[in-house]
Amino acid sequence: HQWKIGTDNNWSNKSLFHITKIIMIKPLLSLITALSITIPLTYGQATTTTEMMDGDIPTHLTLTELELLLDSETATEFKTSSSEELLSDESTWEEANRYEWIKALNAEKSALSQKYPYLLCHTGANMSGWQRRLAIAKAINETVAEEEIYLHTLHNEDDYLCVYGQLLASVAMTLTEDVFVVQPVMASLKMIKGTVEGMTEEYAKALSDASGEGYFPKVDMGLCPGVALMEEGNDDTTTNGEGEEQSYFEYLQQVNGMGGSNSAVGDEGENLDGVEDITEAITNLLLSESLNNNSSEPAVLPLSQEFYTTSQAYIEYLNSSTNSTTGDNEQSERAQFWGDLLDEFQTSGICDETYKTRLTWKIYRSTQPTRASSQMQVVYNNTGETETDSGCALVLLLAISANPDVCSVDVRRGVEPSNQIASFMVESERQNQNPFRARGIDGTGETVTISDTGVDPDHCYFDDPNKSQPTGVTFDPSARKIQQYVPFVDTNDYQYGHGTHVA
Repeated sequence: HQWKIGTDNNWSNKSLFHITKIIMIKPLLSLITALSITIPLTYGQATTTTEMMDGDIPTHLTLTELELLLDSETATEFKTSSSEELLSDESTWEEANRYEWIKALNAEKSALSQKYPYLLCHTGANMSGWQRRLAIAKAINETVAEEEIYLHTLHNEDDYLCVYGQLLASVAMTLTEDVFVVQPVMASLKMIKGTVEGMTEEYAKALSDASGEGYFPKVDMGLCPGVALMEEGNDDTTTNGEGEEQSYFEYLQQVNGMGGSNSAVGDEGENLDGVEDITEAITNLLLSESLNNNSSEPAVLPLSQEFYTTSQAYIEYLNSSTNSTTGDNEQSERAQFWGDLLDEFQTSGICDETYKTRLTWKIYRSTQPTRASSQMQVVYNNTGETETDSGCALVLLLAISANPDVCSVDVRRGVEPSNQIASFMVESERQNQNPFRARGIDGTGETVTISDTGVDPDHCYFDDPNKSQPTGVTFDPSARKIQQYVPFVDTNDYQYGHGTHVA
């Protein structure tokens, strides 16, 4: 995620790496009491309505606060079609949060006793981030007994700390003190900003692929803390989908051109042992309309009802007399977008065969849950694509983000070099203007030291048919290009060639 720092649109990428482990207790289900809204909801399974008292939920973040904290699709989800501003009184956001609490409580009451993801913030004054973390852990410990849960730090500032955690709803509901903010992580919060646009772009790229090898859109899923961990006794080196040993360091080199020897995630490729329930639940949700049409009783909750802005409750809210008095009864543009997609591609069932046969799932399990979450990836095989495939791919994003074991969703975008703009960006920051080169300053005779991923000595920029490549302490000032090469790993640049590009 990208975080907005301060109020002046400055951005920085922050690694989500601080995690703690605490001990949980079995919750008291008596905390689930009365409620005015009646909607049958639970993930992947229709159940009876959960009831709780009006107002009996913890404080959550406002849309404005979320926009400052987290660069997700949420702001887009709750903007009206006639305005670029967030809904003025945030009443729709309030109802959406209440809807998520109902879903979470129903998930807990299901046969799976499903936990739900939350963003837990502590705003206690005159405390360090570590003290706030301990306070969150202590508050949870007062409710539950011996069950491990993991908290991953997302934001640690002078005046607040926010962590991700997956809790039973009845436990999360006990965090009602003024210093706590408990935000259910709904689908739009899981989607990194640009995910919807990214899927559209990746699919367009797939359709225009002329290589003949097939370009398959990929969706990366960050599982919630503590979900699908590596079995005890395994380490960072496991087997990939082809039975070959491969560390996560090698996996990262393969997919990103980067990695770390102390990785906290193992690579198991297509070994889906233990996560079939996640893939099955997502697939069943995609097929929910067909499954329900072939059953006398609803077998699976329709996908549209997993999202407040496409649910019947939202339509009723927009039409309610209470809401009409506020003037805030316009459907958001994104809600219309999702509704149209669901009607055309999911309710109709035209994507069912695609979802049954053309999705490939992979799992990369966390070996050190106090450092990292497990990751999953789904590859959308667009071989033999039809005109419906782009819509099917977008609906897939919805089903993935609805799963309570998934905490983040992003589309993996292909790397595209921009070498054509690098030179004028360095020299002038004006397109095609190279003032240094125009004056004959091109680096001739200068020696530059670069520390990067290595250099491909056979590349046309560096090849010297009259010289062998100097290695280690050897220095050859007469070499055409590479005068010295100190290999910290090896003497090539066999992955993405970043070092070659920089040199």
